[in-house]
Amino acid sequence: MSTWTRENLATASETLESVDETTDDAGERLESLADQLDTLATRDVSDQIGSAHESVTAFRETVEGV
Repeated sequence: MSTWTRENLATASETLESVDETTDDAGERLESLADQLDTLATRDVSDQIGSAHESVTAFRETVEGV
C-alpha cells in the first residue's frame, strides 16, 4: 500500500471535484469522495489514508471504463 501525501490527497480531491462537474449519475458519489479526500488532506489522519484509497478503488469499480 502506498502512502499518500497531503499534496496527493488535495490533488485527488481537486481532480474528483472537476470530474464531478462533468458527470450526472455518479456526481454525488464523486463529490462525497472528494470531500473525504479533502478532509484527509487538511487533517493529520495518516491511519485513515488506506481507508480512503480503498474507497477510491471501490468507487472506481462502479464506474464503467475505469
